Amino acid sequence: SMGNIYAMIKGLGSAEAVQAYQRAREIATQLGDSPQFFFILIGLWSTVNTHSDMKASQELVDELLRIAERDSIPMYLTWAYFAKALTDYELGHFSEVGESIEKMLKNYKAEEHTWAPFDPKVTSLNHAALALWHTGHIDQARKTLVENLESARALNSPPNMAMAHLAGCSLFIYLRDPQALLEHAEAMLAAAAEPLPLDNGQKITMTASVGVAVAESGQGVDPDTLVQDADI
Repeated sequence: SMGNIYAMIKGLGSAEAVQAYQRAREIATQLGDSPQFFFILIGLWSTVNTHSDMKASQELVDELLRIAERDSIPMYLTWAYFAKALTDYELGHFSEVGESIEKMLKNYKAEEHTWAPFDPKVTSLNHAALALWHTGHIDQARKTLVENLESARALNSPPNMAMAHLAGCSLFIYLRDPQALLEHAEAMLAAAAEPLPLDNGQKITMTASVGVAVAESGQGVDPDTLVQDADI
């Protein structure tokens, strides 16, 4: 769809992507519920979520869950609970994130999601690890991060490895562990040596993580050089 094209080229939160998904939703609504309608809603959720429009995000999550639970299709349930987990995290409902991810994983099959720029399990476990930190479960957060790195490695996908290491950067910023932070930043940049389907927000987060890693480590490394080498 044009929404997917704009999302890949200009980012999920671009005005063009939002307009394309909104137009597609208008057309799909006239046609009734269908697989196309469900994934148009996912695309629209991604764009409004990137804009931090949490009211619209929650409304779309409710609609996604209604369709997924009505139809009981595993792929629908995977993406609906994925969207709920990320929205819960961004709303600060950290204790609810794990429950949504648990429901998502009951329906998840890796081979069904190879079309997606980022795997839903990898992205959701990123948020699970950080939600655990926010609720004081430090050991579980570390364990979830390790599990997520193993999941990303099994997919043999540079974008998903970069995404998993980005969560490592965030977690070790919170834990004030500069050496582990730098290791994850370097691994993230190694994965990012290949072109990645990142929106501007993700690029900024990656670049900021590298800067924090270098500053916290006290090592004589030029963060600009690292970022340029990775072509972020």
